Amino acid sequence: MIFNTKLRAFVLYKVSTSLRSEASTYYLSYLWWIVEPILIMLMFYFVFVVLLRGRSENYNVFLLTGIVPMQWFQKSVSGSMTSITQNKGLILQVYIDKRVFPTITVLVDSFKQQFSFLALFALLFLNGHYVSILWLQLFALFITQMVWIFSIAFLVAAVVPLLPDLKFLVSIGLQGMFFVSGVFFSYTEIPVEYQQIFLLNPMAFLLKSYRDILIEGISVDWHHLGALFLISLILLFIGSSLIKKLDHQYPRMLS
Repeated sequence: MIFNTKLRAFVLYKVSTSLRSEASTYYLSYLWWIVEPILIMLMFYFVFVVLLRGRSENYNVFLLTGIVPMQWFQKSVSGSMTSITQNKGLILQVYIDKRVFPTITVLVDSFKQQFSFLALFALLFLNGHYVSILWLQLFALFITQMVWIFSIAFLVAAVVPLLPDLKFLVSIGLQGMFFVSGVFFSYTEIPVEYQQIFLLNPMAFLLKSYRDILIEGISVDWHHLGALFLISLILLFIGSSLIKKLDHQYPRMLS
């Protein structure tokens, strides 16, 4: 997926204007990008730690370390699946590479999600989990998750205009991922014979990796991370090629 100079400029312009437009809609403007993740964290903390009395002393940190990366995935994919159809007006007026639309969506959501990660890092610090050399491995995690998100975003963006009803199945699948990827529980609670199968779920592995670095203070599984990165690149190529193949058919589908 390589955009020419004009398309890259268009993508950056749309990302910038989308962020400014969203911020200008609300009284708190850009502050919402900080307030929203904090409120969401407080809500989950109240339900699972205060009301349900989380199963361990650090369950609040464990829980939120799973929620933040999962929200990044959910928001980006959810927004991307209708990114082409929502730009129907522009598509019917001029020709433009349709891959720019899921790209813009993922970049906008990724930028806003940085504030959720900052709130998470602050919580970790308050709970005695300080910055260490291992945190440098987070860059590899961020890059791998970004490529993974792009791959799924492109795939769903490509097929939803063909089969609009798929967006309901995708939405259900995203909700299901929240419960089957280890957001609320540790993979170690699963019977040993099923743990490796469970970690074949990319999000389950990514959540485990974030917790390994931020909470447990241990290194990621580089072989598994490398395999996920390679698979994500392959899926991204497939999704990008599919959108490119259908590029001239989308106007007819949307008209």
